[in-house]
Order: sequence, then C-alpha cells, then structure tokens
Amino acid sequence: MSSVFANLEPQQVWKLFEDICAIPHGSKNEAELRTYIEKVVKAHGCVVKKDAAGNLCISVSATPGCEHAPSVILQAHLDMVCEKNELTRHDFRRDGVRCIRDGDWIRADGTTLGADNGIGVAAAVALALSENISHGPLEILLTVDEETGLTGALHLSPDLITGSMMINLDSENSHAVCIGCAGGGGVTSMYELELEAPKKNYLWRDLWLTGLQGGHSGMNIHENRANAVKLMARLLRTIDSACAMRLADFQSGDKHNAIPREARACIGIPEGKINTMQSCLSDMFDRFKNEYPHEPLLEITEQSVSLPAHCYTQETTRVLLNLLLAFPHGVLAMSRTMSGLVETSNNLSSVHLSGKSCTIHNTPRSSRPERLAAVIEQVCAVTELAGGKTIQEPTYPGWEPNPDSELLRLYEQVYAEVFGHAPFREAVHAGLECGIIGQKKPDLDMIAIGPDIRNCHSPHEAVSITSVQKFWTVLVRLLERIGKMKAA
Repeated sequence: MSSVFANLEPQQVWKLFEDICAIPHGSKNEAELRTYIEKVVKAHGCVVKKDAAGNLCISVSATPGCEHAPSVILQAHLDMVCEKNELTRHDFRRDGVRCIRDGDWIRADGTTLGADNGIGVAAAVALALSENISHGPLEILLTVDEETGLTGALHLSPDLITGSMMINLDSENSHAVCIGCAGGGGVTSMYELELEAPKKNYLWRDLWLTGLQGGHSGMNIHENRANAVKLMARLLRTIDSACAMRLADFQSGDKHNAIPREARACIGIPEGKINTMQSCLSDMFDRFKNEYPHEPLLEITEQSVSLPAHCYTQETTRVLLNLLLAFPHGVLAMSRTMSGLVETSNNLSSVHLSGKSCTIHNTPRSSRPERLAAVIEQVCAVTELAGGKTIQEPTYPGWEPNPDSELLRLYEQVYAEVFGHAPFREAVHAGLECGIIGQKKPDLDMIAIGPDIRNCHSPHEAVSITSVQKFWTVLVRLLERIGKMKAA
C-alpha cells in the first residue's frame, strides 16, 4: 500500500478502496471499475451477472455450515460525484483521485474523494474475497449511475437479485442505522435570452464568487449552506440597480445533487461606474459574510476582460435574475412524524448560459409524494411566469421506515453487543436506492449503514479512518449472526 493507506485496518477494505480511487468512475463512466471488480471476484470463484442497465450482481457461496441461512444482499453504487475546485487540474475521465491522509480522515487533493460510495463497494468486495469470515449466501449488488438520477436502480432487473434481506452500504453516519429516505425528482427550466452588441463605452469584468462549502443537496440542505447561484444573482441584481450593467455570461453549478459552490459572471459597467460597482462588491461581500458566518472561505473577486462577442439586453437580464431569485431553495418543510428530519426541500443546482439559451436546474426532494409534486409545480409555475419552458425528470420513490424489521432488530442487537449501546435510528432526506429497489422487491427487509463521511459531493469530502473499522466490525458480526439463522 502507498503511505496514505499504510497500516490502516481493515487492510483488504483500504487496499480495494485505494484501487477504486485509482480508476476513474464518475457517473456513466463506471465500465473500467466494473471490469476491474469482475476480474477480481471471478478469480476468487464468484459468479457474476449483469443486467441490461449495467448493474452487477456477484454471488458469493455460503461458508461451510451456513448454507441454509437467509440470503443477504450487500448493495452499493459504483459511481461517484465528480466535483473539483476551480483551480484544481484534474480530468475525471482520465485521472484517478489523489488521496491525502489528514489525521483520522482520508480526503482528496482538491476534488471529491468518492468515499460515497467507494468505501461501501470496497467493503462488499472485501467480504466476497474473505477467507475467514462466516456468512450465509451473499449477493453483492453494485449499481451504476446512482448520482445522476438513480438510473441504475430504476432500470434494475428484479431477477438479478433473490435475497430476502438487503444491507445498503451508502449511509454516512457510523452511529446510526438508516431506515428511510426521501423521494425526489428534477426540473430543467429553459429561458431564451435576447442578444445585443456589447457597448464599447463599457468596461468588462469577470466576477468570481468562490469558497463556499457546497455539499450534498439532501444530507446538507438543512445546514443553511450558501448557494452560489443565489448569491451571484443577488450580487448582479444589486450591481444592475446601481450601475445599469450588461450581462455577457453566467455559469454556476455542475451536479444536480450538489449545492453550488462557485459562480462566474461576465458583466459590462459604464466607464464612470466602476467605483460604484466595486462599492457594491464590497457591501455585498460584507452582507454575505454576516448572513453566512459558517462560510469563512467565501471570496468575491473581479478581473478585467476583453470585449465579449455579445451580451444580453437589460430587460431579459433582469427577468433572468428575478427568475433565479424566485426559485425556492433550501428547507421547505420539516417532518411532522420524525423530529429533526427534513420533509421537503429544493436545491437550485445550476444555471448555464450559452448563446441565447439559458438552462437552469432544480432538484426537489420530499418524503411525501404530494409535497414533491407541489414543489415541482411551483418551479414550473415560476418558470412559466418568466416566459420559459420546463422538462420534468421522472420522480423516484422514497423508502418508508419499517420499525418492525427483523434485520433492523438484528443490527441493533449486534451493534449494542460490540459498542455497549444501541445505534440511533434515522431517516435521511437524501435519495437512497432502497426506495426504488424496495418497490421492485416489496418483501425485501432493508437497512442502510456506513462509516462517517462528511461533505459528500464537494471537494471537502472526507471519510473517518476509525469509523471504517467500526463499520466493518459491525457488518462482519451482523453477517456472522445471520449466517447462524435458518431461512424461513
């Protein structure tokens, strides 16, 4: 192992995670990683099946004496979110992730790490390769394209898996067991802008808003992290009111399930209004810092640029900025049945201008289908008021908690035996594949577990070393316990 992963336990999990990090595996680019895993497990005698969507199922024979135990599915997804800092040179199509050991944490060098869900994949494959762990029949289900719409799970062939219990390995809190999640969807709004020739008596500037935390639009939405699209829209509206600016470009956001961290805009300012613009930048920076004291790395910078090929009329620019400010963002409702759980939210995830075209994406989530439909309706209505059009993505179901689950009872029992106290139960506002898979296999008994992972879907993502060992210990003990049972 390299020095980053040297002497870490469990060794097999970290070795596999190191190999996973070295292979590019962003959403829709999982083929190389899938081929690597197939090769490794087939060499160990495992049977591998694939469905038409590209999902992988690895059948692992029971260890001697456990042949009649219930069959357990270990489920994780192969893809990772590909986010990087603006100044980081990294091509996710070709480059592996550069890992850094930082105390008890493994993180990446200016990019997402892919512990979501690379650690889950590594743990599942490590169990397939194990020689000294007792377990019943296992099926390791590795899905594709989870991060851009759960499409692997949506197109999963139900015949690919036969197990009666499923342990999802895509949770991010070693102290908890997840028993439910939200459903979600997506809306793409398209607005046509009017072009005009840039005015030559204007001075042109690139504005950069950087340094925000970003994060997972489900797991971090309740933390009131700043949204770069929203902040840049507010900044531009303020400048426009003071300077009658012209807009030539606006780019922000990359992934639908990530809170935007950075935004760039190109604007033109009348020659005599540069000092006024700079005063606006300073005032808004102070306002944002006061509003978001937990965003210490926030920066607003400007840079002179040459005359652009075109800009947008003032009228359509103002409609665009009003549209961005009118879209909902953040927590919209809290659960009435589970304290502290977000019920409904929306993430204004991106805005991109290209010629006359403006494309905006919103990612709504809710544990209640009727509330999800209401947010989608609101986003569509706001778009129509601005004269735009929308495309709605298929929605996916949530996962209804089952407090009477036998698998949940077993996990809590094992966890308490290992650590002296029970884990706490949680439902999450993120979309897990459990909801979709459970809809395809209605009698499947499910829980979700995992190590401590922070700041998913951002370059600040990191996984706790000690929590991985904790997660592994309980998972192994749970499979050993189930291995002693007899299937119904």
